[in-house]
Order: sequence, then structure tokens, then C-alpha cells
Amino acid sequence: MIKDSINIVGYSAGIGTSGYVYRQMPDKVNSMCMVFGPFLASISGGFSDIDTNYCLIKSTADQYDWDFLGDPDGCLAYMREESGIADLVPNQDYTVNGHVFHYAQIGGTLHQTGNISGAVIEQILAFVTTVAPAPIALDLSDTAWLPQQIFSGIACVTMMFMLAAIINLLMQNPFFATIANPVPVKAPRRGAKAWCLDVLFATIIPALIFVHVSAYVMKWTGAGTGWEKIFTSNNLNGIMGWLLVVAVIGIIRMVIHANQDKKNGIARSLGSYALGADGDTRIDWSKPAKALLMALITITFVGAWMWLLEAFLGIDYQVWCLSTYVELSPARILRAIPYILIIFTVMFIGNLNQRVLPSTGNERKDMWIAVAVNSVLTASALFVVLVLQYGGSMIIGTGQTIIPQIDIWGTGVNKSAGALDFAFGYCYMMGGTTGVVTYLYRKFGNIWCGVIPCAVFAGMFTLASFTLIY
Repeated sequence: MIKDSINIVGYSAGIGTSGYVYRQMPDKVNSMCMVFGPFLASISGGFSDIDTNYCLIKSTADQYDWDFLGDPDGCLAYMREESGIADLVPNQDYTVNGHVFHYAQIGGTLHQTGNISGAVIEQILAFVTTVAPAPIALDLSDTAWLPQQIFSGIACVTMMFMLAAIINLLMQNPFFATIANPVPVKAPRRGAKAWCLDVLFATIIPALIFVHVSAYVMKWTGAGTGWEKIFTSNNLNGIMGWLLVVAVIGIIRMVIHANQDKKNGIARSLGSYALGADGDTRIDWSKPAKALLMALITITFVGAWMWLLEAFLGIDYQVWCLSTYVELSPARILRAIPYILIIFTVMFIGNLNQRVLPSTGNERKDMWIAVAVNSVLTASALFVVLVLQYGGSMIIGTGQTIIPQIDIWGTGVNKSAGALDFAFGYCYMMGGTTGVVTYLYRKFGNIWCGVIPCAVFAGMFTLASFTLIY
């Protein structure tokens, strides 16, 4: 192996991995392109000892950089000190010990979105083709980045329709059809008060508590607590903890409603909780068992389908982590199991109180209205937080957030921003799977055939790709 044969591109935490690789085999690395950003470089040993072609790309609105190094000027000061170039200016090439050194600042994107921009892709290609020219010259502006984003997004949305179709098809089999029961009759949700309460408890309260809840969960489950042996991704722990708190809020609402029904002399049954027919009082455990079997069949089919589409057509279904997707492996699936159990718990509790809306007289129209309303309300809290924190951060342009992060470690800097990294995936995934569960509930009368396959699906194709391995 010769030195010119290795050109490394590292993204986010991959900056640390790239630095480790270089230090193990410095003679064999021709170039290093580190994507987002100075803070990650600083905690991975810096780069003053790296003697090869080097490029570091910073997103101007990177929240990690803001929390630990400051605004873009503060990050530039760090880069000048580390590189030894006192007059370093972003987006210019320099020569250091005979090697190319480049520090780029890119606006209009965020480190935290897990989805870099076309401008970043062009910067990566520009550096790599400078230090390791391709046999055929590349047109740096012809990356088809936008079409790739559009078609991957379309593919991702169609995934939810495919998930519903697979489960619906399996339910036509006589073996699985026994899961179904007559659809319970419920009073429709009416009145401004009922809708205001729904928005309050589904959107406003969860959005307001996200930063603090996720931050403290990350603190209580982080390195040195012992929990990291089970829950191996600290950023993921933050959003999982928040989801559990939201589920507890849902339980409290159900208890209040149950007490109100008791006072009004209304008898409750499994039908009241979407777990069986009206009047049923005992769970038929064969139903969740068969639903689990359906889940295994579903993820096996979907996994094979995704592999075929990605391998032969280049379509990436993981729209929630397009640039950071890690392929599934037995170890990652194993680490994802605790999180899958949390997702099941949250989805199960969240769907116990299925909303019934006033009928329009058109059953098909009623179905789609119910699916849309439940999906939007479930996704709304994370959507609001994303708009405030990421949209606001991009407008400010320095990495500062609208809702201030909190210093939970008492170090003078924040270490809790990472939990929101996962919100894109969970905003889509929780909203989408709620729509699937709603659709199946209105067809088959309970949530078993929807919640269990959807929870396992979400665990495999959202959690495992993000779950870290230590």
C-alpha cells in the first residue's frame, strides 16, 4: 500500500475516527477531509500534528461549535492557533509543509441535521480532486444532489404506504385474520375545548420540555453511570427519555378520562383502549403473539427490499439520516433492542386512546382524515422544536439556538444539543407509524396488528442505524 492510496473523508464523529487512522498509519494517508467541524477536531486531538493534505469544513450554524468554541469568529481563532497560520482566512487554499491546507465555512446548513448540503458536497469534491486527481475530471457542480434528496424523500414516504400494505396483506391470511375484532364504537372528538387540550398535551407541553428533559436524561444515562452498557448512544438516550415522559403524560390523561367515565357511570372495556372489541375484558394473548410474527415477516421483507433498491438503484430510504446512515449489522441490531422496547412502549401508550372524529358520511374520506390528524398531532411537538431550534439557528447563523441549551454538567458549556439530531427521524417515524396504526385500527378494530409491527419496523430501520457500538 502506498501513501497516495488513502484519502479519508470523515463526517462528525468520523473526524475522530479519521484522526485515529492517520496517527496509526501516517505514511499511508494522502489527504483528510473533515466535515463539520472545529469542535469535533478539537476533542479528537486537534490537527497540529497531522502532516498531510488537510481540509476542515465548518457549518456556520453548527450548534456544537457554538457551545464549545463560540461563533464562527471564535472557531476561526481556534483554527488559526491549531494550524499555525496567523492570517488564516476561510475558503482559501494554503500550503503547510508542502501540503494543501483548507478551512471552509459553509452557510445554509447545519451539522445537527445529519443532512449536508450540495455546497458541502462540492467543497469535498473540490478538495479531493485537488489532492488526488481523478483519471476523468469531475464536474463539481453536477452532483445531482437535489434530485437525490427529492427521490430519496419520496422513497421514504412511500415506505409507510408499503408498511401498511404489507400488514394489511398479511391480515387477509386466515391465520392472522383472527387478530381482528369488530371496530369499537366511540363518541367522536368534538368541541374547541377537546381540540385545545389535544394540542396542549400533544404539542405545546412536549415541545416546551424537550430541551430540559433530553438534557437531564443524557446526564443520568451517560458515561460512568452504568447505563451506557445498555443504552449505548447518549444522544439517542435524550430523545428516548423525552418520548417516555410524553408517554407518561398520555397515561395521566387516560387515568383522568377513566375517572371521569367512572363518575358518569360509563363502563370501560378493552374497546375503550383499542385493545379489543366493546365489552371484552380479557386480552387474547394470541393476538399480540401473531402480531409479533407479522413484525418479523415485515422487517425481513422490508430489509430485503431496501437492500435491493439501494444496491441496484442507489435510492436511500433512510431519509432521516441520508449522510450518516450506517448499515445494519448483528451488533447494531443487538444494541438497538433496548431502544426498540422503549419505542414499543411509547407507541403502545400513545395509540391506546385512538381519536374518533365526526363522520363526514364518506367512510374513505373519514379514514384519511383520521390518519392525517393523528399523524400530524403525533409529529407536531418535534416539528415545532425542529423549526425553533434548527430553523432559528440557521436564521441567526452562528449556532446559537432560540430555546437556550442548559449547562447540565456545570462546565460552563452545553453538552445536550445532540438529542435533537434524531428529531428528524422521529418526527417522520412517529408521525408516519401513527398514521399506519390508525389506518389498521379502523380496519381491524384494535392496535395489536399495527403497533407491534410498526414498533419493530421503526426500531430496525431508524434505531439500529444510529445506535453506537462500544
